[in-house]
Amino acid sequence: MLPSSSCLLQIATLVIKAFSGALACIIVAVLSRIVFRWGNSGLQQKGSRLKRMRRLSTAWVVNGVYYVGSVWMVAAYARCYQTQAAQQMLKEWALTVACSWFIIEPAAIVARIMMPCIFRSRFFLDVMQQLNDTIASCMSIDLSSIF
Repeated sequence: MLPSSSCLLQIATLVIKAFSGALACIIVAVLSRIVFRWGNSGLQQKGSRLKRMRRLSTAWVVNGVYYVGSVWMVAAYARCYQTQAAQQMLKEWALTVACSWFIIEPAAIVARIMMPCIFRSRFFLDVMQQLNDTIASCMSIDLSSIF
């Protein structure tokens, strides 16, 4: 017996939402890592201790404010939902986290391990060098430690 088309549509919608949320989680994780790399890069520079600690503190504050803002926004939206809609939202969130942790991140790791020919190709290295130069000129971050 085949499932109905409305059931397939609900499953497809749930999967699309899950992968969209997982992509957002990965983007936020990379951006947070970049902010922390920026904050930590000042620790090896010579200069006043106060300046180095200010840079590191700024990185923590930026990520902390983002986290608190995200939690506040989720709580604010959750109060607008009724019980059934809130439970549906929690199911979608759990699926998003599961997709991010158990599918997308392991797939990215396996891709990096199994396909070194892609990540060590001249084209990819040139693109990474251009990105590194562009970002380094703006924020003094080394992308080679991220990818």
